[in-house]
Amino acid sequence: MNSEQFKEAQGLVQAGFFDLEEVSNGTVTQTPLDFEATVAQVKSLIEEDNALGRQQEEIAARRYEIRVQIGFSLIALQQEHAKRGYGDFIAFAEKEFGYKSRNTVYDHMHVAERLGNLNVLHGGHSNWKTAIELARPSTSDTIIEQVLEGSIEANPEAIKQARKDEAEAKQRAKQLQNELEAEKRERETNDQAHAILVQVLEQQLEEKPEPERVIEYQDTLETAAKVATLEQQIKALEDKPNIPLETEQELDRLKANLKNAKDELSFYTTQNAALAERNKQLTEESNRSLVDHIAAVGRLRIRQEWQAATSVLQASHSQFHTKIPSKIDRESFEGEEYTRTAQTIEVLEQTIALLKQLMPHSSTLEEANITDAESFPTPALIEAKKPVIGIPPEYQALFAKYEQAVLDLDEYDLLVWSATDYGYTDQMMKPEKHIQFTKELLSSEVDRRVNAAIEAMRTTLGSWEE
Repeated sequence: MNSEQFKEAQGLVQAGFFDLEEVSNGTVTQTPLDFEATVAQVKSLIEEDNALGRQQEEIAARRYEIRVQIGFSLIALQQEHAKRGYGDFIAFAEKEFGYKSRNTVYDHMHVAERLGNLNVLHGGHSNWKTAIELARPSTSDTIIEQVLEGSIEANPEAIKQARKDEAEAKQRAKQLQNELEAEKRERETNDQAHAILVQVLEQQLEEKPEPERVIEYQDTLETAAKVATLEQQIKALEDKPNIPLETEQELDRLKANLKNAKDELSFYTTQNAALAERNKQLTEESNRSLVDHIAAVGRLRIRQEWQAATSVLQASHSQFHTKIPSKIDRESFEGEEYTRTAQTIEVLEQTIALLKQLMPHSSTLEEANITDAESFPTPALIEAKKPVIGIPPEYQALFAKYEQAVLDLDEYDLLVWSATDYGYTDQMMKPEKHIQFTKELLSSEVDRRVNAAIEAMRTTLGSWEE
């Protein structure tokens, strides 16, 4: 009998057609197969397998109902325990009912309080660990509803990922909200500065600058009258036939005064003409300054309106980013939502095309401070952890196992830190603080603290190993 025949014979032995000793000795004598009996045997085995499967589902469903009932009972006992002033109920329940971990008591109470007898957690749909994960205080009602609707798979890994995605979405929304508020404050500050500048310029325009005035010589007419009078006096003296000496002396004096008066009149006339020309130039300069002021205010208003419009657009886009549904929420989309999304894309593309026309040349876009979403660096891979400094070597393995178990939890979960045997009261901590506190005690080189840390690690691991 070769190896292939031996394997075939082993299969027939398992089916009950041959004796194992005959197969081993190679003395197998094949008998004719009872076809109808074999078919009946297969049907019987299938029915038995289905019955066992149904029994397992019924057992799983019943165990879930029992554990939920235990949770409700624990809640009722906790309330009565508090009324009677008995102290720490969780420690009482852990000891009285033989639970290995305080977390087990909390798990029963959380599942009963938040989930109750939800069908999604019965039978083959899920298990008790899924119920515990779903009932954690850090799981939002939205995630529970999505699990019930089937948009999130009912298993611990999917629920943890949903919590993580939700926390990241909240963090992004908070960050965008902070940026939006900062932009709003900056915009209000800029608007105030622009308003003040415009107000100052408008006041300057209302106070139209007067042209520079120069001193005009007002005695020009008086001097001209004086010249005319002197000319008449001289003419009257010259017309006399006999002019006495005294008259000639008076005539000479008048002529000298006439010459001085004419010189003075010429100076006044020339100076007034020059001043009139200067006044004309100053008036023209004042008019040009007024036009320049008006043009400057117009340009400022255009810039101010555009800055305000772009600030509003950027702020509304930042707000719009916070409303974009997550990957999980997008599973609720129907035709209308996709149509609106396509219309929004079209409007944004038209807006981008118009904005590009405003840029002087294409290189300006490259020089602008525009961040590409794909340019963000990819998170670095986390390297394998090295031995933790300060922790004794004999506890390194236990600490590593404990740390990994706690890190697998959501960062916002609350976990019991318990070491009551060494005088520490139970505390609810987030995973990061849970690990940090344990590490500090474990590396303290004080026996009581080290033993407390060991108890806390084993208690924490016990809740997963139960």
